[in-house]
Amino acid sequence: MSVRSLSLVTLLAATALLAPLAGAPAAMAHNHGGETASGGAVIRQPHAKATMPGAQVAAAYMQVQNTGKTPFTLVSAASPVCEKVELHTMSMEGGVMRMRQITGGVTVKPGQTVSFVPGGMHLMLMGLRQQLAAGTSIPVTLTFSGAPAQTIQFPVQAMGDGGHHNH
Repeated sequence: MSVRSLSLVTLLAATALLAPLAGAPAAMAHNHGGETASGGAVIRQPHAKATMPGAQVAAAYMQVQNTGKTPFTLVSAASPVCEKVELHTMSMEGGVMRMRQITGGVTVKPGQTVSFVPGGMHLMLMGLRQQLAAGTSIPVTLTFSGAPAQTIQFPVQAMGDGGHHNH
């Protein structure tokens, strides 16, 4: 086989491998740096905490960065592993930790990064349909106003693992 024939075979093989991805939405793209981007919305360090068997709630965390030129708002989230996902915030009031649902979404201005972290804003997964086991991952669809929706894989970390990682 000539070099020219080999190059054509290589090109055809690569095309066959990549063709199924051609129709995939950009929002589904996920690199191995723990970052997913679509329409200016960049999601970094997504992760959820493992749960005990029978637990009904769990928390998930991430960073949402706006690399675009216009603001967008994270308005909701959903996951097949639970009945509903709510945006929540935690705050200290009179020495008592209070958790509240965020209504109206979370707006991210151009150049801004908003962190969803333990003790602060987070995604509350309610009505779990399964135990979240460390070492697995769960899909979470983030819906934005002003940016395309994204389905992100959230790696599940062990309960005591407070560190962030770029899997």
